[in-house]
Amino acid sequence: MAISVSDDVLQIDGFSTSEGDIVSYFAGLSDSEDKDRKLETLLKLGILAQDSAGTVISTKYVEAAFDGLKQKMTQDVDRILDPDGDFARLLEKHFGEGGTVKEILDPDRENTPLYKLRAALHAEISEIKEAIAEQKGYSEAAKKGTQKGTEFEERCISHICSVAEPYSDTVESTGDTTGDLSTSKTGDSVVTIGDTEKKFVLEMKHHAKISLPEIRRELNKALENRRADYGVLVSRNRDALPKEVGWFNEYDGNKLVCAVSDTDDDEENMWVLTTAYRWARLRITSDSDSALDIDPDAITKGINEIKASLRRMQSVTTQCKNIGKATDKIEEMMKNEEKKIQDEIDNILHSMKRAK
Repeated sequence: MAISVSDDVLQIDGFSTSEGDIVSYFAGLSDSEDKDRKLETLLKLGILAQDSAGTVISTKYVEAAFDGLKQKMTQDVDRILDPDGDFARLLEKHFGEGGTVKEILDPDRENTPLYKLRAALHAEISEIKEAIAEQKGYSEAAKKGTQKGTEFEERCISHICSVAEPYSDTVESTGDTTGDLSTSKTGDSVVTIGDTEKKFVLEMKHHAKISLPEIRRELNKALENRRADYGVLVSRNRDALPKEVGWFNEYDGNKLVCAVSDTDDDEENMWVLTTAYRWARLRITSDSDSALDIDPDAITKGINEIKASLRRMQSVTTQCKNIGKATDKIEEMMKNEEKKIQDEIDNILHSMKRAK
């Protein structure tokens, strides 16, 4: 029998066999079946079975190898983890009490990385806490400033109401309501003169500082917003006003600026607000009634006397601060000057006689 392979073709010459299983299989085939195809199929199946047998053998070999490796690894691990072994001594050296790694990871040991990290974190946290505390302080200060401003406004409006009563004027608190300028609430209080339509607006300020241009803008806005004829800005502190304004001064013929204390620590001198109220009322009345027979000289004289009294009172107030306490003489001077101011205002009013 000769077996050869050429050009991908298997050639078997003179093949014969007496193997009983093979002879019986082919003897049982019918004449119609393709015996050559059957032989080819059987050869293919035999070859595949041979390959499978080889794979099984290889798998068993690998399993045996793994079993051996497992046993060796178990022995090695037992040796490594031996309490008296080298690895245990190495761990003790580096991680045990006083070990190198433990020292590096000790946050309480100076100059270690964790010690430096903790110090840096503490510094950052401290800065954040300080910033929060500072911001809270600003918020508290702003809150207190707003509260003081509200209290000052309420005291002023209460005093204005008492001054308005003898005149039968109407006082309206408007600080929380919008006016003609849509969303603007400028103009804290509006006074309507008697049964007329004439009115003046008062704006109370508790600012640390306010410039004269800002004062003019604020009063112009208040005049427009409340449809008023005259505007009065009342500052809590004289120090908040420009030096050229002083305690009491008029601008543009329809704006009056006054202060009721020297500094934030002083008590308010509400007589200044009384004078401002009467001044504004007088200006509106004199400008609006063409039937008034006005004596310009009397008005000029009265204005000058009032300003002189205000200057003298400012000087007295300064003396009170320097001395540290008020004496009976100073109190008497203050009362006399206040009376002079009221008398001069009354003289101005009396000088305005209605023309017959």
